[in-house]
Amino acid sequence: MELEHVVADRTAQLLETIGELEGFSYSVSHDMRAPLRAMQGFASVLIEEYSDKLDAQGVHYLQQIARSAIRLDQLILDVLSYTRVLHLKLPMSAVDLDHLVHDVVETVGNEATIKPQIKTHGPFPTVIGNPALLAQCISNLVSNAVKFVAAGTTPEVEISTEDVGDGSILLWVKDNGIGIAPEDHERIFRLFERIHPAAEYEGTGIGLTIVRKAAERMDAPLGFHSEPGRGSSFWIQLRKG
Repeated sequence: MELEHVVADRTAQLLETIGELEGFSYSVSHDMRAPLRAMQGFASVLIEEYSDKLDAQGVHYLQQIARSAIRLDQLILDVLSYTRVLHLKLPMSAVDLDHLVHDVVETVGNEATIKPQIKTHGPFPTVIGNPALLAQCISNLVSNAVKFVAAGTTPEVEISTEDVGDGSILLWVKDNGIGIAPEDHERIFRLFERIHPAAEYEGTGIGLTIVRKAAERMDAPLGFHSEPGRGSSFWIQLRKG
């Protein structure tokens, strides 16, 4: 009885600590994003309205400030996304995959620097999953597919499904990107792990970690095939609704 009491007491303390840490992370991230947005705004104003009063080096410094602020803001958003994936309540339901995929494609396509060619081989079936977590998975996979391409290459992405015959399907996201070397296959899902320099490819090293954790929480197997220079093909196995 005494041991049970100790375990219950420590469990309650742990849950309280986790709650406090979650509240702290959201508060800190909100407070950090405000000055970052101010930095971005003032740097943009200086570049647009005062660049003629600066030499090329000064303009370059301002551009670096703006890019760094954007990168840090994205890092904060990705950390928040990862926190939500870890602690999000997980009701599983039927998800309209066709609607979800097209929403993600429209969003990612509009945000990309180079207009990607994204082909969807639908209609996609209804599947069982958590809508928020599944959206995180698809969004991060498509964003990576658009981002990690060779310089000057138009991103080409294909999204399709494959019936595997056991009441489930594989959702495929295939790209024409730079690919992943065999020695890096284990690293790509680790938190903050980057296999390419930030100067060459933007990113925070959290996107695929979010995908892995979200898939785990939905009990959805995840895998990929990739070779350097020959693109990557990621898949998530989902039960049909």
